[in-house]
Amino acid sequence: MLAAFVPAPLQTAADPSLYPKPVKSAWFLLWIQELVSWSRFMIWPVLLLRLACFMLPRLPTGAQSPACWLPPGQRLI
Repeated sequence: MLAAFVPAPLQTAADPSLYPKPVKSAWFLLWIQELVSWSRFMIWPVLLLRLACFMLPRLPTGAQSPACWLPPGQRLI
């Protein structure tokens, strides 16, 4: 009921010839953009974190079969 009485804080219609300054990336990438805006060398921790996540299945475990992203029986899926 509140929406019927309080106007939504919308901006004007989109105009492709005008863009806001500074241009911001999507909400889920803003943290990377902010890190890089502090220093161009701040992208290295992000890349190292990505590499660490990529290497997680290759960590040694006590399991009999090695971990892999796509097991042979599920590659078609």
